[in-house]
Amino acid sequence: MLATDPKAAADYIETALNLNRETQQELKLIIDELRPAALQGKGLAQAMQEYAARWQEHTGIQVETSVSGDRSLPLDVEQALYRVLQEALSNIARHSEADRVGLSLNLTPEQATLIVADNGRGFDQDSVPASSYGLTGMKGRLSEVGGTLNVESTISVGTTVTAELQLT
Repeated sequence: MLATDPKAAADYIETALNLNRETQQELKLIIDELRPAALQGKGLAQAMQEYAARWQEHTGIQVETSVSGDRSLPLDVEQALYRVLQEALSNIARHSEADRVGLSLNLTPEQATLIVADNGRGFDQDSVPASSYGLTGMKGRLSEVGGTLNVESTISVGTTVTAELQLT
């Protein structure tokens, strides 16, 4: 292709380089957060805010965080919610074309709720394969600790992921 259509070849190379850069950034975030120490000694709220700041820096997508309530959670619950946060943000960076994300963590004595909402292009939920690793993984992590996941998406409006756990 380089000999017959140099412009098309250059476009393919540029696309491949951009994909490589995006993949490297995402892998760096994932590797940084694989360590359980991301939560230990900080609590979910602080870990979420720190992760969101790093993610914003890497992706250029504006993030607004909100935390209400203050209670400690069992480590397995914190880890499940934190992994949902990571996966939701990863999906936003890869698929949504969003320029803003809102993160909300609400902790009450009875319930923990994490909401990740973007203003991206949304998607048709009926077209997502049942074997989708991201959504399946988030649902599985939450069900292991007694939680539920709700995903609402509207084409051209955005997507909201809500993770809820009853704590009593």
